[in-house]
Amino acid sequence: MNSKHNTKLLTAVFCILVAVMLVPSLIVFTRLTDNNLNSYITQTLDEISAHNATSTNDKINSDLILIDEVAERFSVINESYTKLCERLTLTSGQHGFKRMGIVDKSGAVYSTDGAKLDIYDNPHIQQAFAGKTVVSDVLPDDADGKQIFVYTAPIYDDMGTTVIGVLYATCDTQSFRVHLSESAFDGQGYSYIVKSNGSTVTDSAHPSSFKNLQNIFDSILASGNNQKAVDKMRVDMAEGNKGIITYTNNGIKKYMAYESLGINDWYILSVVPADVMEASRNNIMALILIITAIILLATILLTVALIKTDKSKRNELDRIMYVDRLTGGITFEKFCIDAPKLIDKSPEMSALVMADLENFKLINSLYGHAEGDKTIIHTYSVFRNAIGENGLLARRVADRFYALVFFKDEAELNNRLMSFITKLKTSWNNTNAEFNLNPAIGVCIVNRSEDIETLCNNATIAHDGINKDSGRIAFYDDVQRDKMKNNKALEDKMEYAHRHNEFVPFLQPKYNAKTGRICGAEALVRWRNPDGSITYPDRFIPIAEHNGFIRVLDRDMFEAVCRLQRKIIDSRLPVVPISVNVSRQLMYESGFADDYVEILNRYGLSPNTIELEITESVLFDDFDGFREIINSLRQSGFKILMDDFGTGYSSLMMLSSVPIDNLKLDKSFIDRFEDDKGRKIINCVIELARSLDLPITAEGVETKEQCDFLSERGCNIIQGYYFSKPVPQEKYLEMLKEDKEVDDVTIPIPIIQP
Repeated sequence: MNSKHNTKLLTAVFCILVAVMLVPSLIVFTRLTDNNLNSYITQTLDEISAHNATSTNDKINSDLILIDEVAERFSVINESYTKLCERLTLTSGQHGFKRMGIVDKSGAVYSTDGAKLDIYDNPHIQQAFAGKTVVSDVLPDDADGKQIFVYTAPIYDDMGTTVIGVLYATCDTQSFRVHLSESAFDGQGYSYIVKSNGSTVTDSAHPSSFKNLQNIFDSILASGNNQKAVDKMRVDMAEGNKGIITYTNNGIKKYMAYESLGINDWYILSVVPADVMEASRNNIMALILIITAIILLATILLTVALIKTDKSKRNELDRIMYVDRLTGGITFEKFCIDAPKLIDKSPEMSALVMADLENFKLINSLYGHAEGDKTIIHTYSVFRNAIGENGLLARRVADRFYALVFFKDEAELNNRLMSFITKLKTSWNNTNAEFNLNPAIGVCIVNRSEDIETLCNNATIAHDGINKDSGRIAFYDDVQRDKMKNNKALEDKMEYAHRHNEFVPFLQPKYNAKTGRICGAEALVRWRNPDGSITYPDRFIPIAEHNGFIRVLDRDMFEAVCRLQRKIIDSRLPVVPISVNVSRQLMYESGFADDYVEILNRYGLSPNTIELEITESVLFDDFDGFREIINSLRQSGFKILMDDFGTGYSSLMMLSSVPIDNLKLDKSFIDRFEDDKGRKIINCVIELARSLDLPITAEGVETKEQCDFLSERGCNIIQGYYFSKPVPQEKYLEMLKEDKEVDDVTIPIPIIQP
């Protein structure tokens, strides 16, 4: 009995000693855990607030960019404001605006809903007349008294120097609720936008939010004993600071994080119920009560519970904050956090890769956003498999993906990326939409001394340097950096070269496929340097298209060809039509067709002496507008040649809907002449053109075999090195002199004397 008693006593003493040692440890541990969870709650609220502020800013800035772009486009469209308002109706509906409209210098207001408004003297309108793109403060709508805010942007004249009007878009503050309805924490979080004095910009439709919110300070004070919280919030917002408060609303504790939007004096408020944020802490405290009752067992249970609870809550928060809604993968923000850690930890070489899909906007336009979402999900899946398990992939926006890829050597990296391109094309078998998936990929080999933002920018620069001749993959390197510098230097020289007439047309004759005689020519621009060397178009045309200089070149080449045709006529040489290229930028410039007719008349030429070549890809911009422009040009007497036929996505649609006079079969078809399938495709295109009574011109013909094949199949006109490369004007005149009996296509034109 004594032995058993001693054992019980020792056990009791041991338990007491363990308890004496363990309880303080548990108390300390509990406090530390509580502090850590409080810190984590604060950090999470900060991240939620920053995310909501960024998202809201992106929405407002996106609207401002849209307004600015529409205003810029209207600057060059010669139409009445009433007509322009008709154009705005669709834009207003698509982007959720209450109305859009224009204010002219006289104060007259034109609106998409016909509302009679007196807003000329409003500050935001006057700021726009001063050349600024702004968003107004909250104000009552003159039409119905509801609360609105207004985006405004200046409309300049076609010289871009004088503001002639203001484009505005009205946003109902209540409709802005839709953007704020993207709540956090499975629908339990919600947001408001208020001014720094607490008055409402946009309230929330969430069932737990304040109803009929007028002033956030008043509402918080009225909902409980929240004076200290409101005082802190007033001071922070008056000084432009962000912060976090806790307050009670009808006995329910809530967290509110607030952060300035940087727009007017607006703040975004992010509200989360405390029980959601404090769930893990409350669970732990409950466990500690149990642990103090059964100390030894509770120690084990507490440790396990803490680990599991903490991990589960962190995973849930991470899922909400860092999971892409569409792909299920990580967000770009999470990518920027994790990528540097993986780079530092891995001994392997790595690359930052940026990829997107060619003409993805067209997919959305033709087949809808649901089909676009399927395309993105499929692309993500194929890309995810291609980069390997240890890689990282995130979608930034739309179809733009960024990946971190680890590899042993660049050959392996290139093989992986080529495999991605191949598998993306071959695995896409969507029967609802027939289009190819063609990715463009920019690659930056990781330099560990550079931050993640620089690496992403370099990959994007490499991607943006891709063109049709460089393949689908481009690497960022010193060569590319030098190329960018060279391009900038070349761009700086263009204006000087233009003033000194260094841009000149070379002529590439076109030949009748049956007779082998000259039946026309194409004017191709060359840059003749002062030292006599030639800079070819592939070097400067992309730059000119980027900075808008292409419109100047187009007009110069047109006038130079008119001048040449006048010289040919005056020299009594045979006259055949010469075609000139028209860029997409000039195509949509108001009044360009009238300018061309005026130049023709100045040189005393008939329109059928000059043909206009328009690339098929112009069709993608605005199909209906494109068709109207073509009709206008043909009514002026011009013949229209469709250049690069077959390289665009909608060739057959174009043939059935757009009136053209000649198809130019793209060189890429001729390059596949040796391929049996290639010849069959050429046959089909020629037969298609013949069935539509359309003459067809083949570009890039380099051999007799190609010429004979095309001639036998009924191709009308041959252009290419087999007959002649592009030559200077002097050489072209000699060729006409040598061939007095030019083909029957020679123009018996009624020449008007200048």
